[in-house]
Order: sequence, then C-alpha cells, then structure tokens
Amino acid sequence: MSFSVINRLAIAITRKRHTLKALWLLLLFAVAPAAVVHAGKLPQTYTISGVVADGFGIHISGATVTLSGSQSGTTTSDGDGNYSFANLQAGSNYNLGVSKPGPAYLGSVVSVNNLSSDVTKNLRLEFLRHLQHSHH
Repeated sequence: MSFSVINRLAIAITRKRHTLKALWLLLLFAVAPAAVVHAGKLPQTYTISGVVADGFGIHISGATVTLSGSQSGTTTSDGDGNYSFANLQAGSNYNLGVSKPGPAYLGSVVSVNNLSSDVTKNLRLEFLRHLQHSHH
C-alpha cells in the first residue's frame, strides 16, 4: 500500500471516530438530564390542614392537634384556630386528634386514608360544662 492510501484511510477512520464521539456526546447530553431528573425525583407529599372549632363553629386557638400513622407530629392551633401538617407522604394513612388542656374539653379523632391530595379536615373540640349537683 502506498503512503497516500494509508494516509487517506487514517483520515477516514479519524473522521468516523470524531463523528461517533460527537454522536455519543450528543446522546449523553440529551439523555443524561432526563435520567438525573428521574433519579432525583422526590416522593409526592401533601398537606393536611383545617380549623379547630367547637360545636357552634367558634374557632379555638391553643388546641393541640396530634398526627399519627405513617408519620407523626404535634402542632398547636393558631389564633384563628388553624392547624397544618405539611410534607406528608402520599398514599399513607393518618389519624388526627385534637385536645386542649383541662377537664372541660372533649376532643375528637378523624382519619385520612390513602392521602392523594392536599386535604382539609376541620376538627371539633367540645366544651363541657360542669354541672354542680346539689344534695338536699
């Protein structure tokens, strides 16, 4: 083989390698971001929130709201009776209980099953009147 034939073959092979390398890099940069997004996808989370009120609809501040189930936590209703639990795992089951210190309150418990969206659960906290019994 002559030198010019070998030189032309070497140039052709080099061009094909560059073309293949360029195609490989193009493919890598086109697919890699999608793979990173998919691999880094965070689990879906939602919020359960609502208002704590008595039987007359009066909002109650300072009530303790307890979350149990797949995740647990405690919060206190704000000045308008609002409470919220954020970043709760989708597809999970939760129970919410409400109470307030003192013997004059009767709390309640509600359930949220298979959490699949943000949910509003208003909680009821009953005020019990103490009746004095007189003995005659």
